[in-house]
Amino acid sequence: GGWYVVEGDVTANSIMIFSELENIHIILKDNAKLTLAGVEDEGVLMSALILGNLSIYAQSIGDNVGSFITEGAFTAKNLIVNGGSIQAKAVGVKDLPSLKANMFTMNGGSVNANYAGIKQLIINEGSINANNAYLNELTMNGGFLKASKYFNNFAIADGTYIADEDGNVYSGTIDDVSDIAGKTL
Repeated sequence: GGWYVVEGDVTANSIMIFSELENIHIILKDNAKLTLAGVEDEGVLMSALILGNLSIYAQSIGDNVGSFITEGAFTAKNLIVNGGSIQAKAVGVKDLPSLKANMFTMNGGSVNANYAGIKQLIINEGSINANNAYLNELTMNGGFLKASKYFNNFAIADGTYIADEDGNVYSGTIDDVSDIAGKTL
């Protein structure tokens, strides 16, 4: 565990594995780029397996914001993004998402993922854009979510209402996810 500051262009060519008890904090300085290239294991490119908590921060916002890039599958038990540009590039192989989290809290920054598999997603600020998304529960207090395709129905947290760019308002369980596919929520 611990705090790590990323400065410049850093590439890790191995799988990052952290235990359940570890809390990892990554600070991306301006113009920093952390790339987790990953390692192939049984036909799947893996970048990181974090069984504990991962928090990502950025020094600032704007054109110089730092980036965190995973080229292989990336899994975190609890993921908190407070800033930065996060890119989960892996294409889902063997039903493994490019970005997978039990609990994902978005407090700022941007996330782009080919395939996001998230049990509980809370967006307070920032944006998430996924080609494909699998969600169980969604809470939106701000920010944006857009997925080209959703794979399952999911629940919008009690007391939460979500609107799309056309002004349609959603609450409860979204059973026909084709209604929101491709829309910005």
